[in-house]
Amino acid sequence: MVRTYFPELTEARSPAAGPSLAKIGGAPWGFPRERWPRCATCGQAQRFLAQFPGGEHLPRLGADESVYIFKCENETICDFWDPQSGCNRVFLLKHNDLSPGYTQQPPVDYPDPEFGEYSVASWRVFEDPIPATREADFYDAEAFLALPEELAVPHDFDTNQSTKFGGAPYWTGNGVPAEIASDMRVLGQLNSWICTLEHPEDYVEIGNLCFDGIGYLYDQTPEASRPDLRFVISR
Repeated sequence: MVRTYFPELTEARSPAAGPSLAKIGGAPWGFPRERWPRCATCGQAQRFLAQFPGGEHLPRLGADESVYIFKCENETICDFWDPQSGCNRVFLLKHNDLSPGYTQQPPVDYPDPEFGEYSVASWRVFEDPIPATREADFYDAEAFLALPEELAVPHDFDTNQSTKFGGAPYWTGNGVPAEIASDMRVLGQLNSWICTLEHPEDYVEIGNLCFDGIGYLYDQTPEASRPDLRFVISR
């Protein structure tokens, strides 16, 4: 069995903000303002989606670095789901290169939707029923379709289990995204909708991930010494 890590999210802003902060939405901590990405299509500032430091949940990252995910929210013209479009960006930054404090998003010219801010209060560890020996089947479209349902969909499409790190990816009903090749590996995934510790029965949207999709953080070079990270959204 392989360990999977589910973030327990709180609506409270972390009082211990710093390089080890893990969060979704709001303002990123430590991100250098001069590196804030702009959309390659519309030219507007992209929206901060999430940041996570290295750790047991992200062993490909060093303990001294964090990943930051951004995407454009200008849904009318921008292919924000496509990792090659320039409408979303992933940064892997060393903690020594971070700025102190929270970084506010530059203004945009289109109606900016309201989304919440959620900090990871703790991690819930789960022994994934998918054995490591079957991991490769999750990156081959035909092999994945041939898997028994209890392996292919151990989460039964439960929204609360679709934001996670580690283990095999929990794909949407469309299976393996075309952008993810068989020699790549998913490190984590974010569902469009999450629940918090304060409101465990109420779903809130973290961003427009194709309305009901899942965003996948993946490594294009899992055998290399350094990860090459991308982000794709699938429905």
